[in-house]
Amino acid sequence: MTTYGHTATGTSIDDTLIDKIAAEAEGGYVGWQLRIGRPPLEAGQSRTRTFRIGQALDAALQARAEADHVSPSAVVRDALAKYLIPA
Repeated sequence: MTTYGHTATGTSIDDTLIDKIAAEAEGGYVGWQLRIGRPPLEAGQSRTRTFRIGQALDAALQARAEADHVSPSAVVRDALAKYLIPA
């Protein structure tokens, strides 16, 4: 069976998953509600921060995100939490 990649949570995207998703789409998404915007990370609204990083750090960030099957933002949030919030 061919694997085309992985979802953000690490699930393999293969023919079986594609067939399942296609069947759901063809049957309609009964009971689904459209949610606009991103869900909050914690209670209330989350803040957005923008910052610049060099190419080497960006490459390391991207590699870690791919290895962990998460977004680069998730890697940054985790790293900041470990650095700023005492255990």
